[in-house]
Amino acid sequence: MANAPFLRRVRLRNYKSIGECDVELGRFTILVGRNGSGKSNFLEALQFLSHSLETSLSYAVANAGGFASLMNRRASVGDLLEIVVTIELGEDDVAEYGVVIPEDRSFLVARHEYLKVRSVEGAWQTRFESKSGKITSMVNTGDLRFPEGRLLLPLMTGDEAAATVYETLRSVRIYDPEPAAMRTMAPLDGATLDADGANAAAVFSRLQGQQEALCTRLTDYLAVIVDELISIGVRTAGPASPTCEATPYVEKWLRFYFDRRAGIESFSYDEVSDGTLRALAILLAAMQRREDGRPIPVICIEEPEVGLHPAASAALVEALREASIFSQIIIATHSADILDCLDIETDRLLAVQARRGQTKIGPISEATRSIIRDHLYSAGELLRMDQLEPASPSVAEQSASTTNG
Repeated sequence: MANAPFLRRVRLRNYKSIGECDVELGRFTILVGRNGSGKSNFLEALQFLSHSLETSLSYAVANAGGFASLMNRRASVGDLLEIVVTIELGEDDVAEYGVVIPEDRSFLVARHEYLKVRSVEGAWQTRFESKSGKITSMVNTGDLRFPEGRLLLPLMTGDEAAATVYETLRSVRIYDPEPAAMRTMAPLDGATLDADGANAAAVFSRLQGQQEALCTRLTDYLAVIVDELISIGVRTAGPASPTCEATPYVEKWLRFYFDRRAGIESFSYDEVSDGTLRALAILLAAMQRREDGRPIPVICIEEPEVGLHPAASAALVEALREASIFSQIIIATHSADILDCLDIETDRLLAVQARRGQTKIGPISEATRSIIRDHLYSAGELLRMDQLEPASPSVAEQSASTTNG
């Protein structure tokens, strides 16, 4: 499981506020920056690529508000929107998938789409490449025809590497749990957790039935975060339940059990705090499994600190770090308490900063890392002083970026 596919590198060009970005990710990555700095735009770029693969390029562009809302406002006429991801396929193999999107009202085809794979020997092989709707290179073409309105990668099911890349990218999930949504009538679909956590009861119920040990681990972490919590249960109401015979459909809801002085007390989902519901949804997002038992490859979480007591930050970070053994975890935060729980040597920290409306993303400088390692200041203290900034690229890096572009 530790060698499950994950996103090693992401390059963006002209996506919303991100004019240009080239960053390496780890299995547990933290994006840190002020409100409005562009953290969410980075995550949304991954989600946009996921939607483009799962539906169509046209639909994904329309769903995102149109090309004008996607394109960087500082881009010049003729500039293109580009997303390139490098994926660790296993112990040795690495794949690079890229899409270049033109400003075209039809959005039927990408200007450029390609997949290349590097083997253990270090040689790169192009599995396919297309330009403006024409396949220019393909391994094992067969009777494949270029799909109008679709990207080519989803059709490469016969290529193991391509299938892995597709499955990894289409499965990207971004979570920002909404307690209000978790308190409404929820859908019964428990295949994967909804972005707002609305179907948390159904997902938790399935996890209880299929992954009992994992469910216990989740409850243990939540018990550290929420005082006196000892267990979580799922109740069902509907035609088959004597508790709610008038309900024309089945509903699942959560109950939380607390060890109080007077004994064990239980509360339903609409009686516990917003912070408790959000913490549960975040843990569930990170630890959930698909129906076949496999983890979701990439989990992104927006501001996990919302509604969380600062003293509970360590438990949440430890839970997310543990979950990253199986799923890649990327969080966006501006919490100094979260940062103070990080291991600067193993956790990948990316600083996000907005300058004149343009987002800059990158690792913190070696000098800043040295300050943290030497315990002169913690990462959280530097954030409070507004001293966590992305390192400026070296002349060599700038030259390489220009050459690659």
